[in-house]
Amino acid sequence: MGTSSQYYVVELPLRIGDEESRRLAMAFEFGRTIYNATLGQALGKLTHMRQSTEWKNAFLIKKVSDRNAELKRIQKKYGLNEFGLGDMAANHRKASGKTNLIGFTEAKFIGFTVWRALERYIYAKGGRPRFKTKRRGLHSMYCCGNRGIIWKPQLQSVVWRGYRFPALVKHTAYFQEALGSEDSPRQVKICRIVRRILNCRERWFVQLVMVGLPPVRHVYAPKSETIGLDIGPSKVAMVSPNFAGFTFLSPYGEIPWAKIRNLRRKMARSLRAMNPDNYEPSGATKKGAREWKRSNHYEKLLRELADLYRRAAETRKRDHGALINSIFEQAGTVNLETISYRSYQRNFGRSAQRQASGLFVQRLKRKAESAALTVNELDTRKLRMSQYDHKTQTYTRKPLQQRWHSLGGSDTLVSRDIYSALLACCVKNGEHDPVSIERCWQAVEHQLKSAGFVRDIKLPKGPDRERFLSRLVRDPSPGFTSEAVQTKIFRVRSDVRPSRSFQTCFVGKAADISESPE
Repeated sequence: MGTSSQYYVVELPLRIGDEESRRLAMAFEFGRTIYNATLGQALGKLTHMRQSTEWKNAFLIKKVSDRNAELKRIQKKYGLNEFGLGDMAANHRKASGKTNLIGFTEAKFIGFTVWRALERYIYAKGGRPRFKTKRRGLHSMYCCGNRGIIWKPQLQSVVWRGYRFPALVKHTAYFQEALGSEDSPRQVKICRIVRRILNCRERWFVQLVMVGLPPVRHVYAPKSETIGLDIGPSKVAMVSPNFAGFTFLSPYGEIPWAKIRNLRRKMARSLRAMNPDNYEPSGATKKGAREWKRSNHYEKLLRELADLYRRAAETRKRDHGALINSIFEQAGTVNLETISYRSYQRNFGRSAQRQASGLFVQRLKRKAESAALTVNELDTRKLRMSQYDHKTQTYTRKPLQQRWHSLGGSDTLVSRDIYSALLACCVKNGEHDPVSIERCWQAVEHQLKSAGFVRDIKLPKGPDRERFLSRLVRDPSPGFTSEAVQTKIFRVRSDVRPSRSFQTCFVGKAADISESPE
């Protein structure tokens, strides 16, 4: 991969006509056949290798290092490694006689792609690789260096197999710095052509993996600043000594359930009309029905359905990126609990699908790694954030529907999610630090009260106290307007009107709350 380990990706749309689009479609279809042929041969070799005597005898070796070395030798003998599958794909390309569509280098990288899928299956980290159907096709093809698919910075175009595909480059400061000037362009490590379906139409893009550090778009806080997060199925609470917030993970990531439901009904009617023999007189599907005919109308509805999900995914990705940038602008060290996000999917299906809290954490870690920041995952069973009280230093179990915490057993109530984020912010060496918690609490208590996250309510005595707390619903922010704060957090989307279901409660420094939106 070279001497540098820093890379970033620049994606540009291609401006091509029908002839170039047909040329790319033919090449991608040929690449799909090479992929399937390579995968089929590799799976056959894998079955033959696992049935061989020497493979079974290798497992009888007691020493782990010797056993692994023997298994690796046998695997290499059958050609089941990255370079073996690359040569296999190149041989399929040569035997086909269509060498004018795809070059030798592109075929080898298709073999490398097959190996990445097969490797996960060999080491039980994924399921059995599947063949690519003609309807789905191959989504991308790439090459390294100046071989095969080549990026020409002077022409601002991709050159491949004698064809030139011009790219649409925005004349902004970011792209000028990311791509470099014509006299001194930046080094391109990988050039990849990507096919996508946007608005039910086929679109082509080029992805350039550039060597070096990307241009700076956000100035992040140092690692000495710490923020605690409490991530729920749809919302996240954030607390630091100078900052506190509560917002949706994806405020604009609405999924049009009504449209999806109508499309699925139309698709079911179309499928039933085209395949009447596959249904019982009662309307149920016959068991073992294999042959299904799809009309052109059904394929059109399927593309519309896929486009709805694509729009929701792109919006969610944009919202996650904006929220992650706002978090790292406040603190360079993020503390959060280790949570089973699969349980969110089981218990809060639609919220998990719409907000994708697990995907948000995955992107948060990736951004922290690329920006040399820190994300600490805390031990949930040891710390028990939702049960701890720093005033009494005791743990009290609370039902899930109880969303308010009585601080120290007093009449001061604090939002359970905000308090858990505050505790996560003050964890030191894997333990609660009451001194740091009290100091952080005093710093943000006034701002939390102004936003409605801390309230003084006269609570009943005796057994009615817990019943009252369980029935007390969360009141996000009575009398608190969040328009100025919303502009500050999601400034990149200030031109988008929020949906009616969008509610956010956010607190910053006392001076920040009184600021007017820019």
